[in-house]
Amino acid sequence: MKVWVTGAAGLLGRWVAKRLLARGDDVVAVDNRNRYALFGEDRKQPWPDELRHPKCIRVEESFDSPDALDLMREERPYAIVHCAAQTSHPRSIDVPLIDFEVNALGTLRLLESLRDEDRWRGGPRPRLVFISSAKVYGEKVCDASRMRTTGAYAPTKIPNSVKPDTRIVPATPEEDLWGDLDAETWTYGVNETCPIGDGTIMTPFGVSKAAADLYCQQYARLYGLDIVVLRPGCFTGPRSNAVVEQNWLPVLVRAAVRGKTFTCYGFGGKQVRSILHVEDLARAVEFSEVNLASV
Repeated sequence: MKVWVTGAAGLLGRWVAKRLLARGDDVVAVDNRNRYALFGEDRKQPWPDELRHPKCIRVEESFDSPDALDLMREERPYAIVHCAAQTSHPRSIDVPLIDFEVNALGTLRLLESLRDEDRWRGGPRPRLVFISSAKVYGEKVCDASRMRTTGAYAPTKIPNSVKPDTRIVPATPEEDLWGDLDAETWTYGVNETCPIGDGTIMTPFGVSKAAADLYCQQYARLYGLDIVVLRPGCFTGPRSNAVVEQNWLPVLVRAAVRGKTFTCYGFGGKQVRSILHVEDLARAVEFSEVNLASV
């Protein structure tokens, strides 16, 4: 099979391509490789070694450019894994128009290309696996148990508890300041039925990813496109090009190894994060590309 991977030179894209190539697929790796300009680096990094493979075609273009979309039609991939994005919260605040143009408008152009039946006449349109973000939920979560028992969406903000001089952790139901949480909420957490973009706090990044996420859902429903949406949280892994503004964990590790100072932003340095390994996420993407039904 042939798979089109956008943002292929990024951390997730290269891991997805690696897995697809290992199973014998042909991969078209699309990346404009302009990350260096967005994050203040001096020059482009070389194409990742994972993409220097005889079954991989490297295309240095923006994924939504006319040339890239025309090439996609000519190559007729079985699936598209859309990893390309502006991924930094601070940068989205500094350059919200660029953030919107890449994440929301760029994804919409890709969807329009898939919707155009003239482009795909004579063959099936590819499945799209869209890499959304857990940040579409913002700082709001849903009371899962209340949704199951009443059928109503019940957004609620989970308060935090500070363990003395250590870290911030989610409050347990016994520590809940508002009295509207229960043990089942903590067991099941937030799932895909939680509404997004409603009464919450987001950065422009979260807004642009939510817009793209919703467009993907609507294009699947209105136009019959085969689309899977994944919403991963913080992920990282080996050989990532990390900066403080995005993919910060390797920066923290590098500072620790070198005995340097690392600045923690937000909540006095006491916040706790769960980190997803990029290889596990790439495995989920591969499974979605082959097996899952459309949204």
